[in-house]
Amino acid sequence: EVYIAIGLPFETQRLPKFKELNPARRVIPLPDGVTRLRGEADLALRGGAPGHEGHRHGLETDDPHMWLSPKVMAETIPAIVAALSEARPEKAAYFAGRGAVLVKKTTGLDAYITSLFAPIAGGKRLFLTFHQSWAYYAENYGLREVSVELGGREPSPKDMAKLMAFAADNGVSVIVADPMTSQSVVTAIARNIKGAAVTANPLDEDWPGMLRGFSEALAKAMHKAPATTKAGQPR
Repeated sequence: EVYIAIGLPFETQRLPKFKELNPARRVIPLPDGVTRLRGEADLALRGGAPGHEGHRHGLETDDPHMWLSPKVMAETIPAIVAALSEARPEKAAYFAGRGAVLVKKTTGLDAYITSLFAPIAGGKRLFLTFHQSWAYYAENYGLREVSVELGGREPSPKDMAKLMAFAADNGVSVIVADPMTSQSVVTAIARNIKGAAVTANPLDEDWPGMLRGFSEALAKAMHKAPATTKAGQPR
């Protein structure tokens, strides 16, 4: 009856067809006020010195993982409540009540995660990822996500060398991966950057619980990272 779109690539291709097959289905777009973010891929893996000529911001596709930001989710819940209430007016009060509870829980989660990262210095707020999944999360908490993958492939030995140089120059000591990523590659990168690997599943059904555990692990790893100067050298 209702489809709430968040900008996944397949939605652009398939939703018009879904609507054609079922004209009664209501398609609700991304709520107004939620800014579409783009992931970041740099590490100079397209050539050039790390962080300079080869540095590339943005991807061919936007990062759709808006649910990984509690702040964005809190802003989105009212739009979901409104869509469900319009589809089932007789349950509007129920949806409103459940929505209010969820907003309160999500806002509380946001405050908790914010407190975890508040003591962390700016030089420690960068982390590596394999997939461009954490743009909203990073934006929410003043962090910076940098992707290891390039076009969906794992880094080559040459890429790995550049990655190590980038990590050393920028004091990076955390790599984030999902359960589907090759653990041998994750372990190798963590070992080479003398840091920690943090695993999280962005598609976990219990996304509040996943975000809480992930944030605690990420903040702990960042706390242990050596502080760096602007030149990237340990203090």
